Amino acid sequence: MTAITQETLKTFDELPDSDQIEVALAILKRLIHFDFSPLDDED
Repeated sequence: MTAITQETLKTFDELPDSDQIEVALAILKRLIHFDFSPLDDED
């Protein structure tokens, strides 16, 4: 995990619960557009 990712998660953890939910929903909406390969047994 990169340093910027770790810092982002640290900042996220410091947000109030309501803001964490808003950020999480915004990220999930963006993930819908990713083209993930199918999971295999190891995943």
